[in-house]
Amino acid sequence: MDPRQWLFLLVLCVSVSFVFGVSSATYAQESSCSCYCATQQGALPSLNATTDSTCRDTCESAGNSVATCARDASGLPSQNVSCFTKKQCTNQEGIFDSYQPPECIPNMHYCYPDPSKRIEVTLSTSIAGLTVTGDLGEYISYAYKWMLGAGTTIAIVFLMVAGLRWTLGGANAEQIGKAKKTVTNAVIGLVLLMLTYIILLTVNPQLLKLQVPSFPMIRAVALVSEDDTCEYLLGKYRGKPYLVTYGAPSNSPFAIGQPQPQGGHPYTLKEDTTSQGGLCGSIVEISKDWEGNEVLAGETCQFTYCSKEDEKCMGTGKTAQCVTCNQVASSSLVSSPTGVVPSESTCAELAPQHRYSGNANNLIVANYCNYVETKTATSVLSRCASMSIQCLSVSTCEKYSLTQITGWSTLLYAQLDPSTDVYGMTLQKLCTEDPCLVGARSGTTCVFTENSGCVTR
Repeated sequence: MDPRQWLFLLVLCVSVSFVFGVSSATYAQESSCSCYCATQQGALPSLNATTDSTCRDTCESAGNSVATCARDASGLPSQNVSCFTKKQCTNQEGIFDSYQPPECIPNMHYCYPDPSKRIEVTLSTSIAGLTVTGDLGEYISYAYKWMLGAGTTIAIVFLMVAGLRWTLGGANAEQIGKAKKTVTNAVIGLVLLMLTYIILLTVNPQLLKLQVPSFPMIRAVALVSEDDTCEYLLGKYRGKPYLVTYGAPSNSPFAIGQPQPQGGHPYTLKEDTTSQGGLCGSIVEISKDWEGNEVLAGETCQFTYCSKEDEKCMGTGKTAQCVTCNQVASSSLVSSPTGVVPSESTCAELAPQHRYSGNANNLIVANYCNYVETKTATSVLSRCASMSIQCLSVSTCEKYSLTQITGWSTLLYAQLDPSTDVYGMTLQKLCTEDPCLVGARSGTTCVFTENSGCVTR
């Protein structure tokens, strides 16, 4: 066979395979569709339709259109933000419409703004007698009527002036010409003014009133940040208020004793939880936000509770586990036994919480977790290493250089050169950051100098 024929057959086979591959991928993509038909009773599910094409055929055979073919929870008709239950409409201070929209599930209708609750504005300048209004359409309507009347009055005045000039002009051709031109322009102006009114009246009489059509309201739904844990939303961590001093990474506004927003309360989860929350990696769907509004379906949070105080929940879902700073290590030859790959950001996240006594200004122990990388002839070892600074012995800035460092070395910090980097910590960094809050307690500032080390200013 000629080589060109072989090449043609090869291209043909590849093209056919590509077409069948695309068709198979398209079919696989359509197979997870949840079909809803738009009917007079609302959006109703079609149990027999599972793809876009079967959904369309099924709905059209019954004389209906497709409401949606949802591939996930966010695409369901119940998540249409234009559809309200009567209670949701009341909570949003709207008027519940009686018409059943075909794209909304049964008993979910449109919700329109209540005109009695509109905000009234006092005008600084009265327009055609209008001094107070809460409707932009009403304001424009009065302004249009005022300008129409003012324009008509001006045109009539010009006609009168032109007529008087024509009469007094006598045999002066120039004055008569100017008068004729003024009359012509005034008449054209009057005709244009009348035509605008007639056109608007012919097209739609409501345009003269400028009554803006009422549009359905948008249902308020709350979105939750991916970084917000279940403990943060509940205001509890390890059975205590979710506060930094109790081990939480940041204060929750819903924790007991915190200044909460007016009318606010902790989020509501769809599953009952204990006072200590779920275990590390437990994912729970959220029901309501802090104001009592329903959260968009599918919004979840993850519990990060670990039984030991220095452990951190790493990972998501079933792969999440509680690990400590010193447990995370790997090399170029052996992977990490915990499955957590050490890095600068990971190690910083695994830093144990500082130890406090009573309040945030009384720091007992400052804890760090830094990334360490050691190279050998055969491999590269990377790990997270912890360091603790005993703040009870640090009463002044000068005593930072005498502080005992635990976890990495038994040496006193005074034995280290100030510029020496001990796994990410130097005397200069320690003095500048002032982790033991010496300056905050004494109203001073810790400053590092090359000659004197860490001193008080």
